[in-house]
Amino acid sequence: MRPRATRTGSLLLVLGAGIGGGGCNTGQERAGAQGSVGYTVTAPQGWADITREVERDAGVAFDVAYGGPVDGGGRATVNITQRDAGDGASLARLIRAGRAEVDELAGGDLELSPVAAAAIDGAPAQRYEFSANGKRVRQVGTLYEGEFYVVTLTAPAAGFRGALARLDGVLRSWRWD
Repeated sequence: MRPRATRTGSLLLVLGAGIGGGGCNTGQERAGAQGSVGYTVTAPQGWADITREVERDAGVAFDVAYGGPVDGGGRATVNITQRDAGDGASLARLIRAGRAEVDELAGGDLELSPVAAAAIDGAPAQRYEFSANGKRVRQVGTLYEGEFYVVTLTAPAAGFRGALARLDGVLRSWRWD
């Protein structure tokens, strides 16, 4: 079994791990491979599966990572991490801890948005946003059958609104196995 991904890995992508090219993925589905619960998501059309590249650059395992086309402002990415939530975990505590970790790793200078309610295939979720290194980030987390899943969109600030539509498509496609 591969090592579990962490929120730290997602933040490394935002704070400086480079993401280059990759093959094209035209909406193929990929199931989550870790933990006791699987899921399937659909990649945004025209986006590449860059999981191996991102894992190499960040030094941690991801369930999956997709990268949009590279343009002058950079590349939007969506990645999914999964880990055991631990006994007695709550979504609110996990999100609070994740926000604190993200802020700490960024030197305590992040302006984090308020937490908002969301859902992933009917499971309650929470989301928030922040900016770092010219990128805008939205993280959506859910606790499902003892596993904590985090979906992270990272995009150049100028292209963030357009990238949100791609993230929404990934979230709408999510199906628990």
